[in-house]
Amino acid sequence: MEFGITLITAILIYILQRIVALNIPVIGEYIADIVEIVERSR
Repeated sequence: MEFGITLITAILIYILQRIVALNIPVIGEYIADIVEIVERSR
């Protein structure tokens, strides 16, 4: 169970980082904040 949650989280972070890399100004800032919060909580 924990492995599945970790895997899903890693995939979501990867997808969010790809979106940030596309450099969509407004969305990118919010997503960067979300990724930072998630990585801090791990």
